[in-house]
Amino acid sequence: MHVLTMPPPTTRLSAKDTPSRAQNSRLPAILALASVLVATLLIFWSYAKLSQTWDESAHIGTGMEWLSRGVYTLDPIDPPLPRVSTAVGPYLLGIRSFGNRNPWDEGNLILDAQGNAHLHKVLTAARLGILPYFLIAAFLTWRITRRWLGPWPAAMAVFLFSTCPPVLAHASLATTDMSFVAMFLFAIDMIWLAFQDPKPLRCALAGLGFGLACIAKLSAFPYLALCGFAFLVYMLWKKKRLPRIPAWAVFAVAAILTIWAGYHFSVGSLATDNIKSQQTVGHALAKLGPAGGPVAAIVNHLPAYQYFQGLRIAQRMKQFPPPGYLFGEVYYGGRWYFFLIMLLLKTPIPFTLLVVPGFVLAIRRVAKMHDGFALVPLAGIVFPILVATMSHINLGVRHVLVVYPFFAMLAALTGLSLYRSFHRSHKIATTAVALLLGWQLVSCLRVAPDFLTYFIEPVAARGGYIAIDSDYDWGQDLFRLRDELHILNASQVWVAYSGSADLNSYDLPGWKKLEPGQQVTGWVAISETMVRAHPDQYGWLAQYQPISTAGKTFRIYRVE
Repeated sequence: MHVLTMPPPTTRLSAKDTPSRAQNSRLPAILALASVLVATLLIFWSYAKLSQTWDESAHIGTGMEWLSRGVYTLDPIDPPLPRVSTAVGPYLLGIRSFGNRNPWDEGNLILDAQGNAHLHKVLTAARLGILPYFLIAAFLTWRITRRWLGPWPAAMAVFLFSTCPPVLAHASLATTDMSFVAMFLFAIDMIWLAFQDPKPLRCALAGLGFGLACIAKLSAFPYLALCGFAFLVYMLWKKKRLPRIPAWAVFAVAAILTIWAGYHFSVGSLATDNIKSQQTVGHALAKLGPAGGPVAAIVNHLPAYQYFQGLRIAQRMKQFPPPGYLFGEVYYGGRWYFFLIMLLLKTPIPFTLLVVPGFVLAIRRVAKMHDGFALVPLAGIVFPILVATMSHINLGVRHVLVVYPFFAMLAALTGLSLYRSFHRSHKIATTAVALLLGWQLVSCLRVAPDFLTYFIEPVAARGGYIAIDSDYDWGQDLFRLRDELHILNASQVWVAYSGSADLNSYDLPGWKKLEPGQQVTGWVAISETMVRAHPDQYGWLAQYQPISTAGKTFRIYRVE
């Protein structure tokens, strides 16, 4: 038995199976391109409606430090690739680093560098830096699915990916998640191909993909390590052999150089600028005794040292995690089921109905040893979710956003199987799939441009009760708050806002911060997060009914 580099002919549509078009028809590619175009227009629309979210200013600030100062010291908790991408637009507008040591404040200075009137222009320029990653992810979804199942399933996969609200939500923002989706997808595909045929070029591309994913998000390493191990086991089982040492060496060199280049080929200490961090590293070295000298030389001269600093900070966050929220409960330490529930409630119902059978079909294909590539989408789903369920940090479905391209591939497998099952009447399968796709498109258009707040139809009205933070209220409705307060002729307003923006940059009417526990009269605007996460501090507002809302995340009260 042997592993095929390409899937066997039986996994593709034959000419007689295609819905009235030949296998080489351009129609599937046109439909896929149209899906991406519609998604891109929806993303552009969201730029005009959504103010900055919690993390955008920090990403822009740290990326600008990399571009204009040639260093990456401001906040190493996230790698530089997506952050630099968000800073490219403002940099081209002539804005440079201000040198502020708080990444959020630095980002706010950059956004307001050309005055309040141009804040939206600078924010849009930053968000445009993430758009290419969405296009790359859509293209790779097409390319990989077409190679596996054929052009029509590939078109279906791209459609589902491009009309999925959680995907569009994070493709619209100057954050790290969409960049990671694209780079993870590229890496896992290249690693699989390198296992199939470990030529130097393929191994180098696999290493490049691995490195790019690592400088997109720290979680890339465990995700890809587990996926690679699964491929390794499969290859031992199927081929009874592994790539030779030169292939591994080419992969390792390409990966290390890519990561190092992402950090400006910097060399430095594992300890951060924090005094406590330096003391911790120093005490650890002292315990080594005579061996401490050589180890200290390595620890203090690490290539891409900020990457390792980021890992240390992430580890510390696991020990002292930020609070989570689910179904009205604020908690610490994480819930193993958090991401499973978020995926279930934020993935469109038709998408889920297609993914579940596809998951079963892919397992059967791998078990029967006739379609090894089915292991790729399975690994791309199972391992990120597995790692996330063990995490103590529950900050949103965005942390497992990488599963959606693989969801789309498995949904396409379901569509192909349905089409083949009804040999006598392809119209039944085609109609069923078309109805599901139409349902998803309507769901996507209905919620646009508020993709962040999307929940499936049965629970959509309870979104704020189910989740907050990046799954609902990430501080994105300041533009709408400004407009709504002007409509209400509110000249003075008390604001309890959950976000990182400088409210003075948004032309709000005269405003004052509503402090926790403070009871006031007059106009009050409060973020949904503040209401849900701090009922002890803002619960006094429960006796009043909001007279209006700004977007979906600000309640506006008139307290007499």
